[in-house]
Order: sequence, then structure tokens, then C-alpha cells
Amino acid sequence: RTGPWVLMDGYNKARPNEQDMFRARLFAEKLRLKLHPLAHAHKNPVEGYSDDVPIRRKGSDIIAGNKVVFLNTSTCINCGKCIKICPMHIFALKDTVLPTDEKNCIQCRLCADNCPTSSIYIHESFLNGLRIALRESFSDKLQNSYNDEDNQQ
Repeated sequence: RTGPWVLMDGYNKARPNEQDMFRARLFAEKLRLKLHPLAHAHKNPVEGYSDDVPIRRKGSDIIAGNKVVFLNTSTCINCGKCIKICPMHIFALKDTVLPTDEKNCIQCRLCADNCPTSSIYIHESFLNGLRIALRESFSDKLQNSYNDEDNQQ
């Protein structure tokens, strides 16, 4: 409230508005994803395989996943929420929950958002988005997946 802005009761009158709050939430969400403990797990070397799923280590944590979906099996409590909520059925319960079919992941983030221990990380990238768009343009698996859910209810 200095200079000519005093005449209109300050420069930021009626701020923050809904658009400012939306941008702030978007910024916070992007920052949260960048700071996730598994954000750079794809750069760790593969140490072995469990049911054809690459296994990596990050400190004392064991991380299952290849390029898109990463699951920290050390912090996972095997609650099965990811198995139930994933529309593409990429998770399976073996000895522990594993992302067995991650090539079908559509990056909807339902599994990551509903994980009570934040053990799931979806590596979102332009190339993964392009892969999804190309695959779905030639396939009706996603549409059939949603139709199957509607028929079950």
C-alpha cells in the first residue's frame, strides 16, 4: 500500500482469488511429486527380478518397478487398495504386492493417491504420456476396463 496503489486500496486487492489458489495447489502438488522418496528410483540400477518385475535398492528400501510404476516394498503394508482401485489391474499380490503389468499403466494416480503409506510413485513423463496416447489410440482395453467395472456394479 504505497504510492498510487493507496488510491485503489493496495495492489493485491481481492487477492488471492480462486485462480491464484488453484495455481498454488498445482505448484504444491508438483513440488510434492518432485520430493517423493521414489522420484529418482528409475535411475537406480536393477539388482534382480521378482516375478519378472525389476527390483532396485535405495538405501535400505527395496523398490519394485521398471519405468513407470515404482513400489517401495519395504514400506508397503499389503493392504490391497492399489489392487482394488487400479482400473488397468497392474498390481498383483504374490508374496507381496508387485506392479506386474506396468506397461498398461495410464498414470491416473489412483493407486498412489489412495496408498496409506505413500509407497507408490508414478513416474510421469512426456514419453510415458505419448506411449499411453499411442497405445490407447489403437486399443480398446481402457474402454473395456471401464465397461467391465460398470457391469460388475
